[in-house]
Amino acid sequence: MSISKLPVHPSLESLRKQAKKLARDILAGHSGAIARARAQLPKAEMPLSQRDAQLVLAREYGFPGWKDLVQEVKQLLGQGVEWAVSEARRFIHDNNVEGLRQLLAEYPALLFWKANENDGGLLGMATGSYGDSFDPLASSTSRARHAPSSCSMPARSLRRRYAMGSSPRALRF
Repeated sequence: MSISKLPVHPSLESLRKQAKKLARDILAGHSGAIARARAQLPKAEMPLSQRDAQLVLAREYGFPGWKDLVQEVKQLLGQGVEWAVSEARRFIHDNNVEGLRQLLAEYPALLFWKANENDGGLLGMATGSYGDSFDPLASSTSRARHAPSSCSMPARSLRRRYAMGSSPRALRF
């Protein structure tokens, strides 16, 4: 019984999908998937429930249970977000919109990240790089003239959407 190593940047969504795939493969009768399940849960009845598939996956990664695996991944992601923030700063400074787009796809938590309660987060970094202070409720249109040209939405619209309580996920950089 070998123990797999978690990737450097693990994803809970990816792990959940792996468990679902394992359960589907067992249901389809794939011998490799059945052998994996039997190695971790010798007395389990086939087909496996989603919960048992998650347990098999957790044990393959060396954890006693799914909750332990999830806790470890969340801790790793906490450190990962700090790295992602430094990368986001660099991409914003270099006006690397494609790099920022890819980073946000990998680390959606960046959209909600703030260094402290007075920090503007990612939007604050972006507007700060243009010499503006971050105030999403400000009515000044001067920021709209300084918005990055590669942004798909004018700064005024960004502020309006942000101020109305819309999820930052709706923003497209």
